[in-house]
Amino acid sequence: KVAASSNKQQQAAARQQKQQQDEDAVVPAPASEQKQPVPEPYLSIVLASRNDDYAGSQKQRLENFFALWHFQLLGLCMRNVEFVVVDWNPPATRPPLRDIVEHGLLLGKRPNGPEGCHETAVSSRISAASGPWFRVLEVSPVAISKLAEKGLMKKGQPMAEYYAKNVGIREARGEFVLATNPDAVPSPALVRFLATASLRKDTFYGASFRFDTAWPKTPRAPMAKVLKKLMKRAMDDEQLKGNRYENTMGWRPELDAGARKAFGSICEHGDDGKGKMPGYWDFHAGDFLLATASAFEKVGAYVELPWSHTVDSSILCKLEGQGFRNAVLLPPCFMAHQHHKIAAGENRAPADDMM
Repeated sequence: KVAASSNKQQQAAARQQKQQQDEDAVVPAPASEQKQPVPEPYLSIVLASRNDDYAGSQKQRLENFFALWHFQLLGLCMRNVEFVVVDWNPPATRPPLRDIVEHGLLLGKRPNGPEGCHETAVSSRISAASGPWFRVLEVSPVAISKLAEKGLMKKGQPMAEYYAKNVGIREARGEFVLATNPDAVPSPALVRFLATASLRKDTFYGASFRFDTAWPKTPRAPMAKVLKKLMKRAMDDEQLKGNRYENTMGWRPELDAGARKAFGSICEHGDDGKGKMPGYWDFHAGDFLLATASAFEKVGAYVELPWSHTVDSSILCKLEGQGFRNAVLLPPCFMAHQHHKIAAGENRAPADDMM
C-alpha cells in the first residue's frame, strides 16, 4: 500500500510538471480569441519564424506570404482554413511577430469581402465556415533556455526550426496540415487544387518549386497584380542563369517522365490515388509538406534536433516507412520561393553529426 501510494504521488507530480512545461512553452492566444467557438478547419497552414530579419527582408517575405495566401483563399471562398504561426524565441528588442502577421493578412483582405469570391469549384468542406482564422503561438526564451539546460539545444541558439514547427503541428486543429515556410507563396492553380478538398488521407504531398531572384517588397494593392508579377518572375528561367538558383532547374519533379505520368493530372483534376512512384520526392521538403494531422502524429512529426539541415528529409522517410503514399504537385501547381540570403549559422548541422 505504501508503494502504491508513493507511485500515485509520483505520477501526479509528473502530470503537474508536464502541464507546467506545456504552459511555459506555448503562450496561448489572447482571451478574446479563446472565447470564440473552436473551429475545426479542413486545412491548417503551419509555419515558424521570429522577428530577427533572418536572411534579409524577412518582414517583406512574411507580408507577401500572408497577403497573397489570404488574398487567394478569400477569392475562392476558402474559409475553413487556419494559419498557425509559431513565434519562436521572440527578440525582446523587436515588435512581436503577430504585428507583421496581422499586417500581412490585412493587406490581402479583399475590399468587397466574402461576396466577391467564386464558389463554383470549391468543396463545401473548405468553404462552409467563418475563417480563415489565424493563431500566433509564442514560445518564450524562458522555455527555450530549459531545453538548453537539458542539452537538447545549444545555449543562446536563436532558432530551432523543427522544434518550432512541431509546436504548430501539435496545436493545429485541421484535418490536414501543411508545414511550410514564409519564403514560399502558392501559385493560383495550387490554391484552386486545395479548394477542391480532394486531398487523400493515405498520401503525403510535396510540390514543385520555382525561384524568384528579386528582393521582396511590402506588397501594395492591387494584390492580383502583385501575385501575377511574382508568378511571372518565378516562371522565368532566364533570371536563374548565372546565379545560385541555376541548379534548381534540375531539381524539378516534372522533368521526370515517371512523375509526369503518375502525378501530372492531379493539379487540375484532383487526386484519385492511382498515380504512384517508388520512393518519395526529396527536394524542398522543408518548404512544403502536406499530410493529415494523424499522419504527422503517427510518425512523431519532425525529428527534434538543434539544426534544420536534412531534418525535412527524415520525416519523408518515416512517412513512407509507415506505408503512406507520396505524391508531388506539378505545374501549374507550384510554390514560388521568395529571394533571401543563403541560410547559415545554426541552420546547418555540424559536420560530424550529418545524417
